[in-house]
Amino acid sequence: MMRAFQLLRYIAGRPPVRFGFGALAIAVIAWAILYSAGIDQRTDYWGQLFIEFSGAIFDIIIFGIMIAGGLAWYEREQEIHRQEETIEDFKRLDTPEGRVRVAGAIRRLGRLGKRGINLFGLKLSDFNFRDAGVRDISGTSFLAPALNAHEPPAQLTRVDLSWVKARDVVFGSARPRSPVQVLDRFALEGEDLTFIDADLTGAVFDGTRLKWTNMIADPDDWYAEGETGLFGGRPRVYYPPFSRANLSGASFRLARLENADFREAEGVLSCDFSGAQGLETCLFDEGVGEVIRQNAAH
Repeated sequence: MMRAFQLLRYIAGRPPVRFGFGALAIAVIAWAILYSAGIDQRTDYWGQLFIEFSGAIFDIIIFGIMIAGGLAWYEREQEIHRQEETIEDFKRLDTPEGRVRVAGAIRRLGRLGKRGINLFGLKLSDFNFRDAGVRDISGTSFLAPALNAHEPPAQLTRVDLSWVKARDVVFGSARPRSPVQVLDRFALEGEDLTFIDADLTGAVFDGTRLKWTNMIADPDDWYAEGETGLFGGRPRVYYPPFSRANLSGASFRLARLENADFREAEGVLSCDFSGAQGLETCLFDEGVGEVIRQNAAH
């Protein structure tokens, strides 16, 4: 619904369409004034003008708004194609310029109302989506389509998706994308990813390899030693990577997890961990881990 609203707002904001609506408003006001004056449409000069304004309203709707809207739609499709080409050109470079260009393209695609951006094969490190102005990647796919199954998997290292809306994002798949795909290749490889306060409702991590190297198991070590925060007490220096993230309906089927910390996450019990490996290295809130491991074993 929000994407449709963004699309309509984009089309309505184009200069030709805005001009068409302005002309329509003037014609309707003139028509209403003439109509309320009770003029004789057959003999009176103003009556003939009333008829002309009636035809002008029809012409403006057909030629001034509908055609202009169609041209705006065409311009939008062309702009989407250009931004997708930018992503395709820079997504494997993992350089400062490449990261800025990819982030800019994703941000512009969002303003254009584009949903379901394809980021398969993306190589990205030391990057924060929200700091780059990207706040919504819902529907995005990091998984190569079947015709591009030979492409290397996406590689995300120290990428921060905190406070980002990532509903229904496809990070991976539990099934091979083609008969010739190497079965032991992961759909996505991620290391030290951060999803604090992210909306991961319905996200798919199937067949991915996710690894963390900075997990702190003891909650007492989450706070700085010998320091006092602004409001008293020790300042917190560690948050689990899924802290306060909404994982309702997310899937980790056949994923290989290493040192994943799901503590403080929401909706973990609704996730599907069927066939996931490495759950013994993962941490969950009290009483959650046992249920997850039992369900994953069946």
